[in-house]
Amino acid sequence: MSDVVVKFSADDRELYSQLSSEVAQQSDEKPLDRTAAREALEEQQEAFEEAFIRVERAILQERWETSGEYLFDLRVSEVLDCSGCLNHSLTIHQVRVRAICGPDCGNKYDWNDSEHSSCPQCQQRPRQFVLGNLRSASSPGAVVGQCQCGSEIVTDAIEDGYCPLCGALPTAYLTRGREFCGRHHERMLPYRSPQDIFFIDAPARWSSELFPNAKLWGDVAKTEHGVAALFCPSCEADHQRWLRENVPAED
Repeated sequence: MSDVVVKFSADDRELYSQLSSEVAQQSDEKPLDRTAAREALEEQQEAFEEAFIRVERAILQERWETSGEYLFDLRVSEVLDCSGCLNHSLTIHQVRVRAICGPDCGNKYDWNDSEHSSCPQCQQRPRQFVLGNLRSASSPGAVVGQCQCGSEIVTDAIEDGYCPLCGALPTAYLTRGREFCGRHHERMLPYRSPQDIFFIDAPARWSSELFPNAKLWGDVAKTEHGVAALFCPSCEADHQRWLRENVPAED
């Protein structure tokens, strides 16, 4: 509910105005330290404002949860309130999505509904989605994202490159021959990962969605056998922070 724009009702605004006036009157009755009084007034006004917002959000959430209308079912060309300028000017446009099946089938078809699950020709799930007006991953300006579900998303704007299959943003993406972290948008750096990762008990394995491009299984020295891999420095910093907070230090 953090993205909801709350508009106070007339009763709420009247009560808020009354409380603010009372606080202002109290501050004026003690003119010895007007700076401290003004700071106290601002703090109380902020507290009143936060309280009203919490109440309004709770009412709004309860109304939506009990109304059966909480599904986000928008129609093409529908106009909504813009969260940036607050004007009723945000228009919904249809984005064309083409699904591309695996190399054994190679079928290309329009993906009109996120409830689709398989290729109509071979009944296998698609491996790649091309969004918008792009023709393929080799089109000028194309960005190729790798989703956590295994899908490949080809788009011209990675910020809006949501996976049509699972709805997630890519964990990594390739553009102009360079690979970047989908979470931090930082260029990934090379390192050597252990070969036997299936035999390594990584403490943060089940929290990897918090740092998808970290060195979960550590790295190996150049003289040891390893696998060439990429990592995001910010993901690795989050990973190390998680380890310090959740893994007991060895004696």
